[in-house]
Amino acid sequence: RGPIDVMAAGFLGSLINSLTPYETQSMSSSGLTALASARSSMTEGDKPAIVIATTGASDSAQLRLIVNRAAASFPGNAIFVVGGDTAQKASGAPPPKDTPTNVHWPTVAQLVELLRAHHSQMKPERRAQAEKALV
Repeated sequence: RGPIDVMAAGFLGSLINSLTPYETQSMSSSGLTALASARSSMTEGDKPAIVIATTGASDSAQLRLIVNRAAASFPGNAIFVVGGDTAQKASGAPPPKDTPTNVHWPTVAQLVELLRAHHSQMKPERRAQAEKALV
């Protein structure tokens, strides 16, 4: 928790930067503080995808709180939760009943493939804008 999750997020951001055309921005904090930092760094009109990376050190209630806060803070944005019990959710187990509809639980490989597929289907003028819109 804390520094380990920050390192995991940095690693995942580097992986996304190298394997997809998107640019990521990793927060230097974790949990609710990272969400607040991301929110304050956005300008009006920004609509980045939010990726929550966890090493599984936080308990499920804490992760649910972070996910619900992200969904409330970024209501029109796609939110991806990677790590922790993500593999179980990605294997077909249903997410908790109270999971917001804009929250997705992919594995790292699924997230990379999703980003690649999304980018290839975009119109060229939207690609440049989207490449700078992943937090």
